[in-house]
Amino acid sequence: MNYYSMEERETLYRYDPIDKRWYISSSHIPDIKKILERAQVVRQDRDESGRVIYVEAEAEPGQVRIYHDK
Repeated sequence: MNYYSMEERETLYRYDPIDKRWYISSSHIPDIKKILERAQVVRQDRDESGRVIYVEAEAEPGQVRIYHDK
């Protein structure tokens, strides 16, 4: 069961060209799992059972790919 409703879940990726880093935040569980494995986590919020329900992280430019699926 998810802590947030479907309307509340989101994953945001923001690139800062000055820092040359990606800033990521997510409340969507499948994305949180990937972020925890691949990025430098700077904040985690947990529910009563200890499951991570929100994450903020940073990533190097080579760690994030944006592509267009044809």
